[in-house]
Amino acid sequence: PQDRRSSLLKLTAKGRTQLAQISAAYNQWVCSLFEQLPDQDLQHMMQSLDELKKHSLLFAESTP
Repeated sequence: PQDRRSSLLKLTAKGRTQLAQISAAYNQWVCSLFEQLPDQDLQHMMQSLDELKKHSLLFAESTP
């Protein structure tokens, strides 16, 4: 990075292994949460998230 206030960090091999394990456990946990929701609720949530994404992209485009 050009800015001296920032630092570039890299994961070690051990860190990458641990991140993969944590990510897998997190994904399983999230999936277990969504499995408990009725299909109609999941569809509504996905539609709401799509709308939020559209609005955030429009906001990002209009912000200098």
